[in-house]
Amino acid sequence: GYISSLVRVMDVQETAGAADMSSKALHSQLFDGVIAISVLPPAAQSRVEELFPSTIWLDSNVWRDERCIRRNEYEAGCQGVRAVAKAGFEEVFYLAPWEGHTHYSANERTRGVRQMARQLKLQLHEYSIPEDTDAYHHFNAIEKRFKPGAAWIIDGTYTMHTLLLNISSSHWKIGKDLFMLCLDDHFHETAYHW
Repeated sequence: GYISSLVRVMDVQETAGAADMSSKALHSQLFDGVIAISVLPPAAQSRVEELFPSTIWLDSNVWRDERCIRRNEYEAGCQGVRAVAKAGFEEVFYLAPWEGHTHYSANERTRGVRQMARQLKLQLHEYSIPEDTDAYHHFNAIEKRFKPGAAWIIDGTYTMHTLLLNISSSHWKIGKDLFMLCLDDHFHETAYHW
């Protein structure tokens, strides 16, 4: 039988350009195999690949012909734009991930949104909220761009929740004044009713 072991990415975080190699998992072959989930710092990724050539990469920036599993985030972006176009909107506001987002999903969703909006000849306005900034301030600035009957596509659930929190204290009503669509889902969504 096998025993599962979990090594957190935080245990191998990159500091000042070099990965913290203090995790025992990166020192010797303690495991028969590895499933790496999400984004690893480059030095840790190299070390994992060196120790475990048959690593399975799940929802990660690593993309090869085999041993890689990820969602089709490009298609998620395309489907979002098709949905708002089908609902009759010709103008789309896209709340995109911040510039320099490190996970592949952000770039792929944005690529899908842009290409499908262009293909369907929709007017696209893109906005993003810089990471590690006063999100509330940025959402207030974005709210000033709301138009009655506008369609908003939101990149991810955390951004969507923050936006919903801000909207709940305004005069805007989702479904009446604004149409919103989120390109991501999360297991926490079952706990929220919006």
